[in-house]
This record gives sequence, structure tokens and C-alpha cells, in this order.
Amino acid sequence: MIGPNAEYHADFDGAFPENAELDEGQQWSWRVSFSDPGNKRLSLDHAMVLKGIDRIVYGEAKGAEGFRYLHIQQCFTEPTPE
Repeated sequence: MIGPNAEYHADFDGAFPENAELDEGQQWSWRVSFSDPGNKRLSLDHAMVLKGIDRIVYGEAKGAEGFRYLHIQQCFTEPTPE
């Protein structure tokens, strides 16, 4: 669960009870679990995705990787009038 005051719905272990109900402005988050080619278990959630997007948009990547992201950064820093 994410959104304003969502943390107040969590139990002491950080998990949300199954009968938790969303308040205004809150929404359910998501987590995807998968295995890499080496059979290592990994997971991805909304916070990790947002952190990656933030890194791309605000230019934390350097060198060749940063160069590949320039067109994405331009879309967020110099949006078209449309």
C-alpha cells in the first residue's frame, strides 16, 4: 500500500493485513519475483522502479550509460508544448 499515511495500516512487522482498506489517495503497490539466468531469486517493486527512473531523469548515470539517457532527460526537462 502506498500513498498518504499508508504506513499507519501496516502491522509492527511492516506487512499489511489482508483486510486493510485503502483511504483516499492511497493505492496498492506491487512486487514481481523472478529468477535470473543463474537461478538467483530476485524481486522488483514500485519503489525500485521509481528510484531507477529518478536516476535516469536527473542524470546520475555517467559516461556511455548517461549518454544513452539524454533523450529521456530531455523529455522531462524540455517538454514540448503539446
